Amino acid sequence: MTDASQDGSAAAPLAMTIFRSLTGVIVGVIVAVGSAYLFYRIAFAILLQMNDQIFVDFPTGFYVATLGYDLVAGLLGGFGAAWISGRRPALHGTLVGMALVGLTYWTSRAATGEEPKWFYPGAMIVALVGAAAGGALRAALARRSPAAPDPASAN
Repeated sequence: MTDASQDGSAAAPLAMTIFRSLTGVIVGVIVAVGSAYLFYRIAFAILLQMNDQIFVDFPTGFYVATLGYDLVAGLLGGFGAAWISGRRPALHGTLVGMALVGLTYWTSRAATGEEPKWFYPGAMIVALVGAAAGGALRAALARRSPAAPDPASAN
C-alpha cells in the first residue's frame, strides 16, 4: 500500500501552488515597474515638449504626477500577481507592494538629492497602497463572478 507522502502526489499540488505564487509576485513586480517606467517616459516626453529647461528644475507637478502613475502601476502589478497566483489575492498584491517599497527605497539611496523630501516616502506609501488595492480588486472581482471549473481538476 502506498502512502500519498511517499509517492509524491501530495507534493505536486503544493509545488504548483508555490510556483504560481512566486510567478505571480515576480510578474506583478515586472508589470508594475514596466508600466511605471512607461508612464514616466511619456510624462517626461510631454514635459520636454512643453519646456526646454526641464533638465534644470523639475516642477512639483511632475513629482505629484509621478506619484499618481506609481499608484496606477502598483494597482496593475498587484492585480496581475493576484490573478496569476489564483489564491489569496490580497496577500499577493501586498507582496508586490512590499517588493515595490524595497525597490523604491533602493532607488532613493541612489538618488541625487534634488528630489523633494516627501517624494520617496510618498512613493513607497503609494506603491504599497496601489498594489494592495490591486490585489483587493482582484479578490472583489473573483467574488462577483461565478467560479469557473479548474481545467486541471477535470481530468
